[in-house]
Amino acid sequence: MIASGFRDMGMTEADASDSADVVVVNTCTVTSRSDSESRQLIRKAAREHPGARVIVTGCYSERARGVIEKMGMVDGIVPSSQKLDMKYYINTTGLTNCKTAINHPENTLIPVPMEDRSRSFLKIQDGCNNRCTYCAVWLARGESRSVPGARVVSAVQKLEANGCPEVVLTGVHVGLWGSDIGEGRLSSLIGLLLDQTSRIRFRISSIEPGEIDEDLIRMLALEPRVCRHLHVPLQAANDAVLERMGRKYSAAEYFELVDRLVRQVPGLSIGTDLISGFPGETRSAFESGFSRVANSGLAYLHAFPYSRRPGTVAAEMSAQVPVAEAKARVQAIRALSMKLRERFYQSQRDKRLHVVFEDNKANPRNIKCISDNYVRFSVPREYTEGQTEGWVRYTEG
Repeated sequence: MIASGFRDMGMTEADASDSADVVVVNTCTVTSRSDSESRQLIRKAAREHPGARVIVTGCYSERARGVIEKMGMVDGIVPSSQKLDMKYYINTTGLTNCKTAINHPENTLIPVPMEDRSRSFLKIQDGCNNRCTYCAVWLARGESRSVPGARVVSAVQKLEANGCPEVVLTGVHVGLWGSDIGEGRLSSLIGLLLDQTSRIRFRISSIEPGEIDEDLIRMLALEPRVCRHLHVPLQAANDAVLERMGRKYSAAEYFELVDRLVRQVPGLSIGTDLISGFPGETRSAFESGFSRVANSGLAYLHAFPYSRRPGTVAAEMSAQVPVAEAKARVQAIRALSMKLRERFYQSQRDKRLHVVFEDNKANPRNIKCISDNYVRFSVPREYTEGQTEGWVRYTEG
């Protein structure tokens, strides 16, 4: 999205061998490792492009502005909420003093799709209202803010006109879309997009359990252009841990939802996020939760060890789990994820799936296929005949 703004100014992207005029480091603060990697990227930018203006933005820059200033190697720090208007800073400021706050007179979300791929990612929302006790992202991003539906429709129509077969609707808290602008819910937006387009299909990047309404379930079950794939964060399969996390559902409610979705939407793929080693997660709590996940209808798992984030409620909680134990639990979850994914893939064997084709850099003779229900596989390039989408019978194990 930032690169698109630069291209609008007539700038071109520098390749690895070029000396860039501007380097933007878009930082993350999800974990302590993200913080460290952000600092490493800043140092790398300054080292490899000594004559460039180095601009830092993103969540870590919001949370650790003073740390970045003391590094002494950046020309400007752009607020994360305003990074999509990066070209404004290039045009109107010298960016010579990172200690000077840079404020844009307007602060609006503009949906700028990533167009250089067969699957485009379109940001329709930013910010989060959940206030989970372990999370630092909402501290950096602020309250939920939605892109007006008309702007989203316009962006998607442009993608469809350019031949893009799939758009992924993204954001920090996508399920809250519309709540701040009085335009209904996410399902309302998807209904509008279906009405205003004819071919492009829609995938939801991630959605909280309590934000899956009847209209969305109906679309998943009946509308071919709504991908049968949901990523629904669980974070923990134990009620005591969920309460300490500040999550708004019980484990029973979550798994009842999963069971219902699997029954009502044939072929639906559901993935989730799990944090291991959260403060107070005992061995027995982990093992009982692990068993519930293993016996659920989930198709894959994203597992992360708990990362202690300064300034969050969880950082001050008692019963912190040793890092080595948290990492061991993550490995167990990841092994389980492989089994769940294999089980789901086997359930789709010999089925005819609608797929989008993507280039395969690792093996140019093959084309990657991504089905609407998130089965990934490859086919020989000659079978696709330059198409961006098609129907394929999945036969791999």
